[in-house]
Amino acid sequence: QKQSQQQQCRILVVDRRDAKSRMLHNHAKLMATLRSELPTHCSFFEFVGSKLSLEQQIAAFLSADLVIAPHGAALGFIGFMRPGAAVIEITYIFQGKTGPLIFFAAAQSAKLRYYLSVALSGKHSTALTADIPDIVTLAKRALLTQEH
Repeated sequence: QKQSQQQQCRILVVDRRDAKSRMLHNHAKLMATLRSELPTHCSFFEFVGSKLSLEQQIAAFLSADLVIAPHGAALGFIGFMRPGAAVIEITYIFQGKTGPLIFFAAAQSAKLRYYLSVALSGKHSTALTADIPDIVTLAKRALLTQEH
């Protein structure tokens, strides 16, 4: 049974390269690190919203066990995720506090496990620099919690 759970590990990482803001300066390094640090039974899907139909976008979130995404509209699709799945939102500092937490409430409503990682730099209108070690730690925690 544990083997079947391992085969179901699907990680969706939102790539905002098609957006004007909150794309990750270090997206390629994040992907390389996730692939090397997370279990080998996990598959990865890089989500670029403009390249997918609405149906494909919904299906991608529906099949994900873990979504990692910078704050942005794509996180609206977490409502289609299965209860018990996990979300890591990459946010920024805004007026001395973490950016808007609107997707936290959406995650709670959808019965998802929600994690927050604050970018090392950037703001709502600029690119962000992800805190890769923090995201890897959160992803490992989310995957361990899921398997139990």
